[in-house]
Amino acid sequence: MMKKVILAFLFLTMASISAGGVVPYDNMELEYKSVYEFRNQQYPGTNYRDVENLNLAYNDGEITEKKGRFDFIGDYFINKSLEEDNSTALWLKGDISTQDKVRIGGREYTITSKSTNVELEKFGNTRTIEARYEYYSPSERIGDTTFSDYSRTVRRFYHPKSRILVGYIEEISYNDYARGSGVMEKSDIIRINIIDNENDVDGDGLTDLEELIKHNTDPIQTDTDADNLTDENEVSIGTNPQKSDTDGDGINDGREQELGTEPTESDSDEDSLEDQKEINIGTNPTEADTDSDGLDDGRERRLGTSPTEADSDSDGLDDAREVEIGSDPNEADSDQDGLKDGREVDIGTSPTESDTDGDSLNDQTDPMPTTPILPNGVIALGIAAIGGIAYRRKRIE
Repeated sequence: MMKKVILAFLFLTMASISAGGVVPYDNMELEYKSVYEFRNQQYPGTNYRDVENLNLAYNDGEITEKKGRFDFIGDYFINKSLEEDNSTALWLKGDISTQDKVRIGGREYTITSKSTNVELEKFGNTRTIEARYEYYSPSERIGDTTFSDYSRTVRRFYHPKSRILVGYIEEISYNDYARGSGVMEKSDIIRINIIDNENDVDGDGLTDLEELIKHNTDPIQTDTDADNLTDENEVSIGTNPQKSDTDGDGINDGREQELGTEPTESDSDEDSLEDQKEINIGTNPTEADTDSDGLDDGRERRLGTSPTEADSDSDGLDDAREVEIGSDPNEADSDQDGLKDGREVDIGTSPTESDTDGDSLNDQTDPMPTTPILPNGVIALGIAAIGGIAYRRKRIE
């Protein structure tokens, strides 16, 4: 009978949260082990040890047997209630401190310790928050029986991120006086761990346990961060399923998938412009050189040229070509000689020198803008000579 009371208490604790609608373990399995011992110093022949291993399922607040033996399941657990502080529920809702008093199952427990980074071997070596609750009474009456030196120690292991209970150890010890047999020392150590049964309530491709413990996502929401990508999809592509905009560039991860940008890199095409900035100015965030002029978009922004127009000043030269030869990609006529830079390149003059051949004639007005000064002088002398001859003939006549 005592063992049934102990087990009932333990599972009542689990069932109690279902009334509030919070069932973090719904459809998961519980691995249960109990070691129950009788020890009698006077009559060692009466010593007894019982080990019970069970696999239980927790569904809609009801515990059902998966394998093993468990004779009292059902309404007894579902319809009973416990007095329990919210901070000690299966989901750790608030902070707890040592010496806090908590009522569990009609008894007042004292929180004697709280530790972080406690490794829980049975749960994949997860580091947990451990809280220890203790109760002691020199005399405890249960039903028609009175026990002496009655103590209970409860150790609960909470996952540090999701703050749900992943492990539970309860140690109970007391002395029972049996007629003719002297004092019988009795103890029961109960251990419970949550195990992954591959259940996936929201159908997003991640098991409930993976969501609660590994990824800290919501096991009943396919898209925890509401970015139009399922949690499993985010895990597979390397984005953060808890953060709608993994790379913090102003575009949520789902939208980045649609655009073809990289949701884990704020500058997908590595052109020194963040993806959101490119969308704002009309450039292509997946193409470093949107206008294919030989200058990446970030460089064009720094130069003041248009990243969406290959020839920003419409002078017949691509912006990169102008940067290469030293002309101004934002000025159609860099040297202000009346000829556009593209035209100057076509005829062989310098777009950065208004008098390419240095003969003091502007390239636009120079009949031979690429011919050095000496040949131009000869031509000028020839013209002068012809003019002189014509003048002399006129005088003779």
